[in-house]
Amino acid sequence: MATSKNATSLARGLARVLSHRRWYAAYSAAALVSIQVGIGIVLKAAQTDNHYAFSPSSSVTISEYLKMLLAIGFFYREWAARVAENAGRAYLPVSASDDSVPLTHEAERRAEEDDEQHETGDEALRKTRPWVERSFLTAVRREVSTDIAFGLGLLSLFYVLINNLVFVSYQVADPATISLTKSGVTCVTALVLIFTLNTKVTGVQWLAIVLQVCGLFVTQYDPTAGGAYSVGVYLLLIFQVFLSAVSGVVNQGLLQASGASLHASNIILYGSGAWTNLLCHVIMRSTKPDEPGFFEGYGSLHAVLIIVNNVLIGLAMNAVYKCKCSAPWASVTGATESQRQSRRRRNREVSRNGHRHGHTHLSVAHILRDDFQPVDRPRIRSRVWRLVAIRHESESNTDEAQPERLACKHLPAPPLDAAASAAMSRSGLSASHIVGEKNGQSAAVRSPFEKTLGFVLWNEARPERIPHVMKYQPFFHSLHISMPNQTAPRQGLNHESLGQDAATITFTIYRQVALTMQVILDSQPDVSGLFYFHFDSWIDPLAWSDINLEQLHFPAFTDKTKRPFTVCMKDTAKQEWWGWEKGIHKKALEAVSAAKSSVLTRNYTINDGEWCLGWSDIYYIPRRFFADFIRLARVFSDPRFDVFHEVAIPTIVHIIDNSRRESPDRPVVDGISDCWGDCCSSNPSVGDVLGHRCGHRLDYRNETVTDAFFAKLASEASLLKKYQ
Repeated sequence: MATSKNATSLARGLARVLSHRRWYAAYSAAALVSIQVGIGIVLKAAQTDNHYAFSPSSSVTISEYLKMLLAIGFFYREWAARVAENAGRAYLPVSASDDSVPLTHEAERRAEEDDEQHETGDEALRKTRPWVERSFLTAVRREVSTDIAFGLGLLSLFYVLINNLVFVSYQVADPATISLTKSGVTCVTALVLIFTLNTKVTGVQWLAIVLQVCGLFVTQYDPTAGGAYSVGVYLLLIFQVFLSAVSGVVNQGLLQASGASLHASNIILYGSGAWTNLLCHVIMRSTKPDEPGFFEGYGSLHAVLIIVNNVLIGLAMNAVYKCKCSAPWASVTGATESQRQSRRRRNREVSRNGHRHGHTHLSVAHILRDDFQPVDRPRIRSRVWRLVAIRHESESNTDEAQPERLACKHLPAPPLDAAASAAMSRSGLSASHIVGEKNGQSAAVRSPFEKTLGFVLWNEARPERIPHVMKYQPFFHSLHISMPNQTAPRQGLNHESLGQDAATITFTIYRQVALTMQVILDSQPDVSGLFYFHFDSWIDPLAWSDINLEQLHFPAFTDKTKRPFTVCMKDTAKQEWWGWEKGIHKKALEAVSAAKSSVLTRNYTINDGEWCLGWSDIYYIPRRFFADFIRLARVFSDPRFDVFHEVAIPTIVHIIDNSRRESPDRPVVDGISDCWGDCCSSNPSVGDVLGHRCGHRLDYRNETVTDAFFAKLASEASLLKKYQ
């Protein structure tokens, strides 16, 4: 009985310790380090006469396949929990609707009836739950966006080389030398971060890095005998460390740029790795006669343990991710976290154990983790390195009332050592769980459009809709309301106001857009761009956090049907459209010819006889292209031409793209391909407005759908606090 009670008490004590997140992080990191050490020993022990009895490529293939199965299981559990709770994310990276149709006449849209709309708020949000995929296969397919999936697929090619080099390195060097060489990863990562992200490294950081490298040389170089190994061996190990560092930084960027589940991303990464390594094995068998077969040599316990170790590293890494810490830092030890937590606690005595560690690797990791500060440059603000989503957490006003939370700063971290990379070199967080930190506390969420003017167009006077649209105000620098007034003089055009106009030129509204751009250039130096959209479009501003605001953004094509929204042509046969019968393309050709001969626009790259057709209800133009847009809009809106907006705007964008490219293969336009619907779609569902970051058109008469979207917008606005 006493033994039973003691065992029960011990189990409860361990449960209490491991349930505390700080101990959970330390436990996970310790397990990860132990497994990494174990795999080095097993890799060396598995050799006979410096050769493996099994095929290294087949070992990696099996490991990647098993880890993919684990990732599928983890994501299934995550998806099942979402379905059970009926709580999806605020927005998902899903494709456009199937009911997208070709461009049709704007005037053919049915007029909306006058009706009263209810204000939205938290009550509507509580009544309408976020949308979540009911099919697991559909959830897997839609969880990760196409560009991120493509990036992960390419990244798997790097890991093929890294994983197979691990086996080679343990054939030519001992585990201790490999481990010491890999400790120089901080130096390599620092260089990678400097040249890829222009990251600042302080003098103290460089001192720590230099000391670490000096320590590495001291252990490996004997003045009387030279190095422990040949130069070729060290070059191999250094190349492996460099490749791991680059892959880790890229991997971190991909995961931070995606709001998708970590497990869903792992499914793609592991699946791609399994197929690529299988292809590698087939090539090796074809070119190397003595290469063992795929399942040959696994009668040895060591061969099986290598696979088991690789899979266990995957499990340990997922445990580390639950603590929201990037894996490379977590592999150092839990002491680093205790150091950082000690600076956060007020009025509490801290343990000094973390400061007593003399290992240089720990010191360098700690310095790099806390003090690297990326430089904010326009060129660095690419989609890979920016946060995509946020999590709203209710917190009390006092630190004492809060449980201690572990959170890492959002920096691309150096990768795991090569042995860990062989099984799972993953770093980053699920972007849907990221909240910025400032001075040790949760910082305000920033809208990507805080320096952008929102230009909202009405085709007819509907002032009762303005209160709804003004709910976008917190996300933008300011809003411009463009609502036609037939009694206004000079076609209602406004040459002076940043906030409104009464333009009646619905089909050439880009003329007023150009006038507003001129107002910005003349009087608003802090406005960096203009986002144009119809009032019956919907925009989820926080879901655009991954865009490069120095690029033009214009509708490109539907993700599902691949039907283009924007097509450039020299013959009307390329795309059917009602406007060709009305001769709109002839007016466009006349405008193109005039632009080529005009003093203001003749230096642009304009193709003879070419015009474009595209959906122009949603687009973004950065400030650096305002002058170009203004000049070209002046030509296309000339009364002699009055080119219809769905031809004029995409043609103008195309001319700017051709003229401002730094190289032929680097466009200045990024396509918007995930909006729901098109110019003339209607009747989106609640799932559509909550699951797509943009779409057209929102039916204001459908209060259920409208209230659901604006309740979501109000909820996101409550997270927002603009920086002064």
